[in-house]
Amino acid sequence: MNKCLFVLLLMLAFVTIGFAQATQAQTNARAEAYYHFSKARILDEQGQASQAIDEYKKALELDPNNSMIYSEMAESYLKNNRFRDAVETAEKAIRASPDNIEAHKLLSSIYVQLIGRANAQQPPSADTINSAIHEFEEILRIDPSEQQAFLMLGRLYQIKGDRSKATEIYQQLLGVEPGSEEGVVALAKLQLDAGNKEEAAGMLEKFIKQRPDSDAALELLGQAYSDLQQYEKAADAYKRASELDPDDLELKKSQAQAWFLADKFDEAGKLYQELAAAEPDDGLASLRLGQIYRRQMKYDLARQNLEKAAKAFPDSVEVQFNFVLLDRDEGLLENALKRTNDLLKKTEKPSARYSEGEKQNRQLFMTHQAIFNGLLGNYTEAIRELTELKALTKDGRFDLMIIETHRTGRNLDKALQHSEQVLAETPDNRQLQMIHADLIAEKGRVDEGIRALQRMSKGNNKEDLDVLSAMTNIYQRAKKYGDAQNVLNTAIQRFPEEEQVYFLQGALYEKQNKV
Repeated sequence: MNKCLFVLLLMLAFVTIGFAQATQAQTNARAEAYYHFSKARILDEQGQASQAIDEYKKALELDPNNSMIYSEMAESYLKNNRFRDAVETAEKAIRASPDNIEAHKLLSSIYVQLIGRANAQQPPSADTINSAIHEFEEILRIDPSEQQAFLMLGRLYQIKGDRSKATEIYQQLLGVEPGSEEGVVALAKLQLDAGNKEEAAGMLEKFIKQRPDSDAALELLGQAYSDLQQYEKAADAYKRASELDPDDLELKKSQAQAWFLADKFDEAGKLYQELAAAEPDDGLASLRLGQIYRRQMKYDLARQNLEKAAKAFPDSVEVQFNFVLLDRDEGLLENALKRTNDLLKKTEKPSARYSEGEKQNRQLFMTHQAIFNGLLGNYTEAIRELTELKALTKDGRFDLMIIETHRTGRNLDKALQHSEQVLAETPDNRQLQMIHADLIAEKGRVDEGIRALQRMSKGNNKEDLDVLSAMTNIYQRAKKYGDAQNVLNTAIQRFPEEEQVYFLQGALYEKQNKV
């Protein structure tokens, strides 16, 4: 095709009524511009970016107000990662024609790419976010039906931290496209992120009734119910999503995790077996199977799966701690204690600077270390460890454990002394008051212990049931069965619907060989 014919075809493609009435000189200039423009596009497609840019510039010299040429030139700059040139050129395209939607889309994509390249160390600037928002708002001004523009605009307002505006945008989208799956999912996710879990779940349930084939909505519903700790409902949602997309292993993993958290170990175990078969190197499935078999008291199977998990995650403290729990449940307390000591050594830092998660892990390990020492009769070690934990956490539960450890070690004087010391610090601690009264009685001062408990009575308050139960136990331990029965009769009269009183009655009969 010769140059004249090529130019003539381009003129026909781009001509306007005004252009048709232009002078011959203008016609020739415009034709020459479109020749360079088309040549630039061909060079662009061939990957000759530099030559293409030169042709775009020649076209603009002949037709300096042509928005389309600026748009194509900006896109060429963008392809070659010349962001600043792309932005400046796209802005010129918009100045030439404010309603050039392609130029707005190009400019918006540049800002989105810049935001996507940001990280925690270098977050996106407020100017970049606001510029992106402006471009998407312009796109919607020109074409209010642009669904993707609504979605991106909503996400940008989320990034900006303006949840209210993001909600408004998503609601506008649903006004334009009432059945929009992406709109409903985006709005529900926004509610979840804001902590409005019930609202998110309700919105998704309503949508799924209309669109039961929406796997994205079902998956998010599973997340919403998981956040609400309604794990059986979460598992059902993930199951329905998985039925729509059977090849998506992530959905099966989410379903298995929900069953596991719901303590539905048979259902969870079956799924984790399928996942382990599908991905033999997936250590998480082996870990969960190890935990499930331990809870089902299938200790050999539990150990086999934990060993597989340990191969997949050789440095995992979670896997090692599950070995601790398995040893504990099998009664291998010395092994459990050794593993716990090893974990504490492994996680120790010379600087003693720990993240919050690391602190919690170490406190968990130390607590079990103290429990195992107590169970093995190493009471001095257990007391030392519990005292250290109390100092670290300021948690009063460790005081109760210290008292019980002294008591288990038959050191009632120290147990009583520690309870008095803690009561002086927290005199209104009802649980501690009851333990202190019980210790007094165990020391042989039964009447004094009973009087201390009687002073805790609140009339008809249900908390009195615990007081009466403690009094029954004191009399029973002192073999004052008549007094124990009198207290128990009062408890039965006042709390006839409570199972606890009948359990105590059965225990009292058993002590007197009346069963």
